[in-house]
Amino acid sequence: MTRGSASDRVTLPTLTFADACERYGIPRFAKIDLEGAEVSRLAAARPFLKKHHVHFAVDTNHYINGCITAPAVEDIFRSVGYQVSSREERLHDDLGIALPGNSPEKTSPPAGRLLRWFSRGR
Repeated sequence: MTRGSASDRVTLPTLTFADACERYGIPRFAKIDLEGAEVSRLAAARPFLKKHHVHFAVDTNHYINGCITAPAVEDIFRSVGYQVSSREERLHDDLGIALPGNSPEKTSPPAGRLLRWFSRGR
């Protein structure tokens, strides 16, 4: 993975969520913020998501090709049997905590980040 300006690049090794779970164990909960890469990474993880029961909070407040990632992320989770919470949380950036908030349609522009919650029963 490479991130930063051309003069300030750092290359880091990466691994998939499935590989991380194989190495470190499967968590009960994971918070994901992939800065717009969540659709491609979650789509690649469909077999893992279908097999394992992990609860997720995903930052879906990113735009890819002019479209917010939330609908595609929700479709991926639903396709593997997850329930999508209609409740969103706003993160207060200064404190780093989740606070109840309004939907993005009611807040312009949104303060902090919006999370969607995904769960799957056993």
